[in-house]
Amino acid sequence: MQGVFSLGDGGTYDLAGALEISESGEIYLDCIHKMSASHLLQKDMVNLTGETSAFGKILLIDSFTVSSEHKFSGDLSRSKLFCNKMVCVDKNYQGYDLKTSKMTFEIEDLEKWIAKPIIKSEWKDNKKIYSYDLPDRERIELGDGLSLTLSHSMTISTGNFHERTEVRSKAFAIFESAEEKDLDFFIDNGVTLSNLVSFALDSVCTIKNSYYGENNNNRVIFQTPNKIMKRKEINLVNYYFTMRSAGDRSAEIIKNWFLLSKKLRPTISLYTQLKSGTHQYTEAAFLSLAQAAEALHRRTCNDTPVSKSDYRAMVRDIIEKAGEKHEVFLKEKLSYGYEYSFRQRLELMLSVCWSDEKIKERDDDIRKIVQARNIFTHYPSKGDKILNEKLSKDLYDYTQLLENIIVSNILFIISSNDKEWTLSIMQRINKFRYRGF
Repeated sequence: MQGVFSLGDGGTYDLAGALEISESGEIYLDCIHKMSASHLLQKDMVNLTGETSAFGKILLIDSFTVSSEHKFSGDLSRSKLFCNKMVCVDKNYQGYDLKTSKMTFEIEDLEKWIAKPIIKSEWKDNKKIYSYDLPDRERIELGDGLSLTLSHSMTISTGNFHERTEVRSKAFAIFESAEEKDLDFFIDNGVTLSNLVSFALDSVCTIKNSYYGENNNNRVIFQTPNKIMKRKEINLVNYYFTMRSAGDRSAEIIKNWFLLSKKLRPTISLYTQLKSGTHQYTEAAFLSLAQAAEALHRRTCNDTPVSKSDYRAMVRDIIEKAGEKHEVFLKEKLSYGYEYSFRQRLELMLSVCWSDEKIKERDDDIRKIVQARNIFTHYPSKGDKILNEKLSKDLYDYTQLLENIIVSNILFIISSNDKEWTLSIMQRINKFRYRGF
């Protein structure tokens, strides 16, 4: 896509080039400009205004130079910029401080999560009549003046003896705010929803399209954190829950997800890396899930095995008895001793689905997960190599167990501690996966 561009609020188009946009929203501008465009040569963060053949007037926000050729031709230079965000605007719009009270997102597989349409057919007057059952358009109040509306767009093409009937459906997530907000506010909420859909369907669901206001030509393009090379087909046995399967608790789950999004985001980020196939080796996947489990418990559990005040008193007593000579060393080593150990965190997280008796029965597995985490985090010493080899044989099973621990605890938290619902999902999903849970 070709276009001409100007830096900042400049009225003169002093750059010309091609805009490249990948499927995952990566935006690159390969352009030619005068050597005097010092902002580009110094690799400063810049904003650009452009006129393009496909989108009309656009804003390229928070862009920076990734490569330059200073002697391209005479006083011209060639630069390639990475742009964090592209916004389509009205031709008369000026500036970069754009606010809106409404933004719409199209998310992969959202229609399946809201509920794949149930197609009904019946014969009437010697003709087969098709109809479909969709859930009601639902509006959910998320708090602080923000609402989420989930809607459908659907078409049915009736086939003949040689062609199959095709159902094409799309779902849209519409965020509306009582006050105008920056685009980044809505983008953050759109990403939060795509994370929920990805988790619930046990997949990786990308934001395919988004626009602000009422006009769907007001597109906003940005790099999505959720991307995958090969998508999987969502079926009845490999997802955790949909809005339809969650029933009356679905609105509460969505509210809780948004309420806890900042606490869940590090874990979800690590978990999505696993689902997107980022890790080539089991050791990397295992370590990523171990970190995700620890982050989840640390951020969502308010308890500690001992209160901070009691622990500080204990540390002061130890340091006084050890003497001033060891004060700095002991303070550093005892800084976080009041927190749960990794083993304690695993046992507490397993208690969501397991009885105390089962946790004791699987004590050996828990111990080996902790050992494996410690060994694979640090380069194994000679004495650990035999243990390292033994642990590696069962590492896939330990990875599966960690994944089940993370999933069950997230389900438990977002359902307001509904243990029965969490157990029903984990029992159903593990009939086809990890039977050891």
